[in-house]
Amino acid sequence: MALVIGNGSYQYTPALANRPNDAKDVAQALKAIGFDVTLKVDVEKRRMDQVIAEFAREGNGRTPCSSITPATACSSKARTS
Repeated sequence: MALVIGNGSYQYTPALANRPNDAKDVAQALKAIGFDVTLKVDVEKRRMDQVIAEFAREGNGRTPCSSITPATACSSKARTS
C-alpha cells in the first residue's frame, strides 16, 4: 500500500505546478512494481487528514514503509493484501 499526495495549490502561496504531476509519476511507478496506490492531488488540510486516517486504518497490520524509504527496501508484506 502507498499513499501519494501531491499538493500544488495553496491558499496563501503561489501554486507549485509540478507537485501534482510529480505525485502522479510516483504513483504510476509504485503501481508498476506492485503497490496498491491511493493518489490524492490538491486536497485541503481537512480532507488530507481524513485521507491519512483512512489509509492508516486500511493498512493496519501491514509492514510500514516511510515516505523517504525507497520502495525496493520495503518488506514484501507491505505490498500484499
